[in-house]
Amino acid sequence: MVKLQGGLTVLLPLYNCSKYVETSVRSILNQTYRDFELLIIDDGSSDNSAETVNKINDSRIVFHKKNHTGLADTLNVGLNMSKGEWIARIDADDIAVRDRLELQTQFLYNNPDVDVISGHSVYFSGNGKVEFTVCPPSEDQLIKGMLNVHNPINHSAVTFRKDKIIAGEGYDITMNCFEDFELWLRLRDKLKFYILPEYLAFTRIRNDSMTALASYGKIYEILRSNFKQLSNSSLNEEYMNDLEFRIEYFYGSKTEARKRRLPLNSAARIAAFMSTFLPEESFNKLKHSRLRYRLSLDKQEKTRLEKELAIYLNQS
Repeated sequence: MVKLQGGLTVLLPLYNCSKYVETSVRSILNQTYRDFELLIIDDGSSDNSAETVNKINDSRIVFHKKNHTGLADTLNVGLNMSKGEWIARIDADDIAVRDRLELQTQFLYNNPDVDVISGHSVYFSGNGKVEFTVCPPSEDQLIKGMLNVHNPINHSAVTFRKDKIIAGEGYDITMNCFEDFELWLRLRDKLKFYILPEYLAFTRIRNDSMTALASYGKIYEILRSNFKQLSNSSLNEEYMNDLEFRIEYFYGSKTEARKRRLPLNSAARIAAFMSTFLPEESFNKLKHSRLRYRLSLDKQEKTRLEKELAIYLNQS
C-alpha cells in the first residue's frame, strides 16, 4: 500500500457532539490505510465529548481542547498543529467508509498534480435510514463551475494539501457556516480538484446542525460578488440568467429569484420557477429537501447502503 509523502493528518473538529463522535472516530481508526495521526480539536465543548474521546485508546489520536472560538478558527488551529502535509477532514457526527483513505491516497500517489480530493456521499437520518446520495462530477473544471452556486465537495470526505491552504490564509473565521464553500471558491484558481466516483462518507442529517441552522447572508454576498466578476467573462447569457436565478433561489429571496430572466425551457426550470409562488415555509421545505436526489436513488442501492451503514453504526 502506498503512503503519502509528507504524511497524513485526519482533522476532526469537535463541539458538543458526545452522542456521535465515537462512531466517527472509530470509522477513522478502522481504516484500511493506517498510517496517519488523528488530530481531534475540541472547541470548548460543555458536554462530555472530551471524556468520550479520551476513553478510546489508540496511539494515533492527538487530542487538544481549547476555548470556544468557532469552527473556522478551530480548523485553522488544527492546520497549524497538524504534522502531516496532507489533511483529511471529517466532522464529529459523520462516518468515513473503511477504504476512504486508501482510495484517496492511491489516487493522489498516481496523480501528484491534484491538490484537493473528495468523493460521493450518502446522507442518512438519525435512525440509520438512507435519505439520498450526492454524486458530483469528477473533473476539475466541472467542479469549479459548480462552485458558482453550490459546493460539490463534502467536507467530511475531503483530503487536501495543507501548504496551499495555509498559503491561501486558511479558513475565513468570519464565516459562521459554509467555511469550506468560501475556502474552495476563494482558492479555486490556485487548486486542482478531483472527486472520486466512490461513496466515501456517510453524512448525518441533523435539524440542529450548523448547516441546518445557518444564515445564508454571508455566502449569498460572496456568490453575488462572484457572479458580478463572471458577468465580465464570455459565458453565454442563458447560463448567466440561470446562475443568477439559482443564487437567489437557494441563498437569497424567492421573490427576487422570480424576477430573474430564467429561460423556462425545461421541466426542471419550470418547476423551480413555479415553486417560488409557494408560501415561504413550504418553499423553504421544498428547497432543502433535495427532492431530485431522493427521487433518483435506486431502491436496491438504498437497501445496500443501509446495510453498510448499519455495520458502521454498530462498530463502537
